[in-house]
Amino acid sequence: MKPVIGVTCDFDLHEHRSQVFSGYYESIIHAGGIPLLIPCSEGLSAEELFDKFDGLLLTGGQDIDPYLYGEEPHPDIGSVYTARDRLEIDLCRKAAEADMPVLGICKGLQVMNVAMGGTLIQDIRSALGEKALCHSQKAPGFLSIHDIHISRGSKLGSIFNSETLRVNSFHHQAIKDTGGPLVITARAGDGIAEAAESSVHRFFVGVQWHPERMISKAPEMLKLFEALVREAGRLR
Repeated sequence: MKPVIGVTCDFDLHEHRSQVFSGYYESIIHAGGIPLLIPCSEGLSAEELFDKFDGLLLTGGQDIDPYLYGEEPHPDIGSVYTARDRLEIDLCRKAAEADMPVLGICKGLQVMNVAMGGTLIQDIRSALGEKALCHSQKAPGFLSIHDIHISRGSKLGSIFNSETLRVNSFHHQAIKDTGGPLVITARAGDGIAEAAESSVHRFFVGVQWHPERMISKAPEMLKLFEALVREAGRLR
């Protein structure tokens, strides 16, 4: 049987509905897995969901509530939904305890970091000023906007067999202090963390860009999802 990958959903606070961009679950399907969408609900717990899947994909979305990493909100923080954050952090921690494969994308990387005890830059432009690159592009998501530099010997480097990659960018927050076993494995030219992975887990990888939006023009981005599905298959 194909590996089942739990895919977290975002939540529309105005329409009161769970939602997810099709690129996430289509990428899992094309990589050989079965996506299981996890709705955003305060009535669900990580404990009752956890045995339903073999790997976890943490998706993008709103900012993380800074209360969850011990800070007050910055004036330029975006929309937050604490119920989603708590569920994803709990799922991430359970996955780490079980050494279940995890891939985090954009907010998903930030969730991984907070779950492991790390903190976030709440607004990149405020933190870096004029030194900051454009991290919230106006161009469509299938287009890349800046380069990243990947650490030699990292899992990310082995997945792409490269030390550089050109990526898209749709975020105004980023990792500040890494938590627990997480190590930053890619950075943008302005120093902003673009990827991190665990030094003790077999596959616990997060990226700050959106590979699921790039696959139509950059099919090599599917390699991230293939790596997740492949590792999840080893649990079966």
